[in-house]
Amino acid sequence: MRTMTTVMWAVMVLVSASPFAQARPNLSGKWVLDAAKTAAAGPPGAAGVGPITIAMNAASVRITVPSKDGSGKATTYRLDGPMKKIRMAPVGGGVTTEENLTASIEGDKVVIRTTGTNGDSVTSWYLEGSWLVNERATSAGTVKTFYKKG
Repeated sequence: MRTMTTVMWAVMVLVSASPFAQARPNLSGKWVLDAAKTAAAGPPGAAGVGPITIAMNAASVRITVPSKDGSGKATTYRLDGPMKKIRMAPVGGGVTTEENLTASIEGDKVVIRTTGTNGDSVTSWYLEGSWLVNERATSAGTVKTFYKKG
């Protein structure tokens, strides 16, 4: 009886701890824009860039997107919550702005929160089947951009 009680307690502890032992998402790889799936998801005007490259480890995620000169622009986010300040160059003249970014793992998503002069935003990166999804809120609604491994 004592052995059975011990086993039951061990099972209860393992079952109750399982949500906390959830695997971190691994979004690493080179991803190519799936324009057709992105357009079908809407709203109209939804667009993305590609290809993008993501490198992830336990402490950070590095996202590299194409730049105008073709060299790629990489941004590294620490996943343990410290704020990162970036300066945004003015577009077409104007004032340089500063934005504050924080990144974290929330369930199966990498979530990047931005606050700054141009308002606040939340961008999530996660896997949906075989697609990498970039989801963000805009004035037109929620926009999803889909990428496939490539």
